[in-house]
Amino acid sequence: MYCRRVYSTLNTKYDISTIKNIISTVKGKTSLTESTKENSQKPSIKVPRIKTPKVIKTKTIPLSINLFEKYNGELYSVSDINKCNKFFNGANVTFERSAVNSIEFENPMNTLLDDPIDGIDQPKLRNTIKILPEIAFLGSSNAGKSSLLNALLTKYNKASTESIARTSHKAGYTKYLNFFNISNKFRLVDTPGYGYNSTNVQGELTRQYLLNRKELLRSYILIPAKKLPNHRDLSVMNFLNENGISYDVIFTKMDELKNTEELERSIKEFIYGSSRVKPNIFFVNSITNKYCEHRYGFDKLRMSIINITNTSIK
Repeated sequence: MYCRRVYSTLNTKYDISTIKNIISTVKGKTSLTESTKENSQKPSIKVPRIKTPKVIKTKTIPLSINLFEKYNGELYSVSDINKCNKFFNGANVTFERSAVNSIEFENPMNTLLDDPIDGIDQPKLRNTIKILPEIAFLGSSNAGKSSLLNALLTKYNKASTESIARTSHKAGYTKYLNFFNISNKFRLVDTPGYGYNSTNVQGELTRQYLLNRKELLRSYILIPAKKLPNHRDLSVMNFLNENGISYDVIFTKMDELKNTEELERSIKEFIYGSSRVKPNIFFVNSITNKYCEHRYGFDKLRMSIINITNTSIK
């Protein structure tokens, strides 16, 4: 009796709808779970990743290297170049003096060895004064002589060059003959530039040095690669040829050159055409940029100086 009363007090309609909602909710969850299971049971298809091909960077061979091998028959071994670079990198460089006139660069040994003096032991006197072979750098004003000297005496991988020879963007900055002693093995001589902002006195000073200096073994004529040889460069070459003075040619500022057609044409026409003996030709850059990432050509130039001065390297 009591159960009937309780049951009759409940809202039958509400209970049935509630039950239906519960049942439908349960069915929905069940179907969702089943569909999830089905999806999880399906094998997953892996889409292969497309790898982008690696861009292989090819090193561009600098113009200076190609040109050196083309115009010079003498190639140096890697072993010799390494020894040479070791010598220059560790060299003791001393600025000795500047010569303002021809008297200042005249060495008393020049006349002493040719004219014996009575009562003087010549061999002993020779030992007291050490004569060093000399290499001179010639070129027009602002051809890069001082910059080349600094780069020549700086390590290959060093970002900036040593400030051994004073440089300037102003043409004609070097006024005198400047002598640099390299480890007491030889001297490098920086000469005043000819042409713009130069004087007749400087020209005569260099001329007398070239004609009379017995220690001078080789002169290098520096020519900016982009400007090519001018009439002053050709006049200097003719002067050296006529007086039997040995010289080679260095094309500087190769970092400014993008093609070599005009340069090669001038080499054949002016340099080889005006010389009885073909000079060695070097191609260097003292400044680095995207065309010349390093200072190229100096290892070959160093080897040339070592061979000319007969310097022993280990």
